[in-house]
Amino acid sequence: RLRHRLVKIHAIGGNELADIGAVAAMEGLGKLKQLESLCLNLTYSRLSDVGAAAIAQGFSELRKLQSVELDLSGNQVGDTGVQAIVGALRPVQQLQHFSLDLRGNPATDAGSCAIAGMLQDLKQLQSVSLVLWGNKVSDVAIQAVAEALRELSVVQLISLDLAGTQITESGVQAVGETLRQSSCIQSFSLCVGRKRVTDVGVRAIGDGLRHLTHLRLVSLDLLKYRRTDDAGLVIVDGLRDCKQLRSISLDLGKSRISETLIMTLFEMLCDCKHLEL
Repeated sequence: RLRHRLVKIHAIGGNELADIGAVAAMEGLGKLKQLESLCLNLTYSRLSDVGAAAIAQGFSELRKLQSVELDLSGNQVGDTGVQAIVGALRPVQQLQHFSLDLRGNPATDAGSCAIAGMLQDLKQLQSVSLVLWGNKVSDVAIQAVAEALRELSVVQLISLDLAGTQITESGVQAVGETLRQSSCIQSFSLCVGRKRVTDVGVRAIGDGLRHLTHLRLVSLDLLKYRRTDDAGLVIVDGLRDCKQLRSISLDLGKSRISETLIMTLFEMLCDCKHLEL
């Protein structure tokens, strides 16, 4: 009788769901054996690793999933919970779309490295969105995630929110190398928040963008607080070869940019024949 293909659960932030609620919810979802798409919004639900384990148990019963969107922002899910969730998804070889929001959770490198391990196993992934904002994640884990993304030969969308992590230019360079080796990407988003990434890291992203000939949408938040044009010019030059661009978002907040960069950016935009303003 249960023939659902798509299920969306949105828990209002600040609710009293907690771990016991997650256990009950996933026991029910585990019965939907034909489920192909699952969206769980459990923000600020007082979930811990116990609730994450319940989510993982539910995933272990759903072997036909093709799309998973899981928003756990504002909870208390640590490495153990993250490892359980991604461990349950690793055998789901047909998974094509994966989105995980761990904003504000106490996860560290161990959790992110577990995510990287899952990505390495799921070769059919076409879109990957990771929000690690505020996690205690270093370049070690970011490099592991970046390396795993390089192996996804059919990936078309990559979105990484690394604001509030411990990322440095080494982590940004690893992401740039992923761009160089992922020519199928059509949508790319990167946020590093208030981190002052050096020109070396920005240049790596700019060089990577040159290789994305199919890129249609780009959103970059890594040029804030710049005192010179150098980093911005590198990004603009990198985008010049992306002739299929439809949408561009560059956050230049609190940067001291000159007329030279503004004119160069305008010229680049004029060259983007398909740009939707």
